[in-house]
Amino acid sequence: MKNFYNIIQGDCLEVLPTLEDSFFDFIVTDPPFLAVFGTTADKNDIGNYSIIEGWFSSIAKEFYRVLKPSGKLMLFCDWRSYPSFWRSIMKHNFEQRNLVVWINDAARKYNLFRFCHQFIFVATKPPFTPSAPPGHTFDYHKTK
Repeated sequence: MKNFYNIIQGDCLEVLPTLEDSFFDFIVTDPPFLAVFGTTADKNDIGNYSIIEGWFSSIAKEFYRVLKPSGKLMLFCDWRSYPSFWRSIMKHNFEQRNLVVWINDAARKYNLFRFCHQFIFVATKPPFTPSAPPGHTFDYHKTK
């Protein structure tokens, strides 16, 4: 029986450069919400947004290289890191397709103002060729 999948485990900064161009059809990534660590004056502080943007820009460049033409990228992020991720992705010629708001009902059960959502940034590598007619991406009822 032929395998149709392969799981690659490792640090993406080390693994991505070893992969050939146009390797993936689809990338889903959930980078760390680095902002939760806060910021200091230390240039190596992972909560510093300028550090996040520079760090992720090198990854976005590799994502673009390893995605096939019309390949899709879905990136999970929070409202604090979204601007940095957006700038990094758009800098490398991706085309934004959507911004999905994922609601976490469990976070709202305490009747407090809490972080109860995250964003899913959806982008494609040009040229964009839709594989299905317009419609819903997800069956909402199956996500409950």
